[in-house]
Amino acid sequence: IGIRELRQISFLFFSIAAVVTSCLIPLMPIFVGDFWLNESYMLNTRTEVLLSVQIAVLIIGIPLSIVMNVSGMFEKERIVSVVTAIINIVVSLVLAFIVGLDGVIIGTIVSLSIQMIMRLFYFFREHLHRSAGQYIGDMLVYVLLIAIEGAISVYLVDTWVYTPRSVTGLLLSIALCALLPCGINLLLFFKTWRFKSIVELIRINFLKNK
Repeated sequence: IGIRELRQISFLFFSIAAVVTSCLIPLMPIFVGDFWLNESYMLNTRTEVLLSVQIAVLIIGIPLSIVMNVSGMFEKERIVSVVTAIINIVVSLVLAFIVGLDGVIIGTIVSLSIQMIMRLFYFFREHLHRSAGQYIGDMLVYVLLIAIEGAISVYLVDTWVYTPRSVTGLLLSIALCALLPCGINLLLFFKTWRFKSIVELIRINFLKNK
């Protein structure tokens, strides 16, 4: 597996992470506070954002895990898993005493980020024997877009769309949060080979199943 396949898979998982993050940040407090439990069970905004960041980092890191395993780099993957597990435990325990639950989440984010960096280093240096600059550039763009799309979703839902305890408002908010990142990413990437290759894969699989 090469850089092209990795960039293709990463674009797909970025698209998923963008939708998940755009939905989680604005909809989590609405669902918990208005429909499931009540406001006393709601997390603070910082914790909600950190949880969304953790899930986004987890999702966009999956492609590197896939290519490491497909390429047979099991020994390196074992090293990555052990090192990041230790980092996760240590950082989470230390920060938990300082900032509580947020510290545990931050520890997980740190370990997942280091996990991505280590996999990036091993895969590009030992398997592809080339610079990871292009791929890092992709990731920086993806992270920036996820942050922007999440912020826009929060603003639109809180300011224009959602009315407290309104089922219609909830459904409209869900639709907005799911469609907004899809629309932005479609507008930005529909002419790129990454988007076209995903569409072609879907088309081929559809024809095969049909």
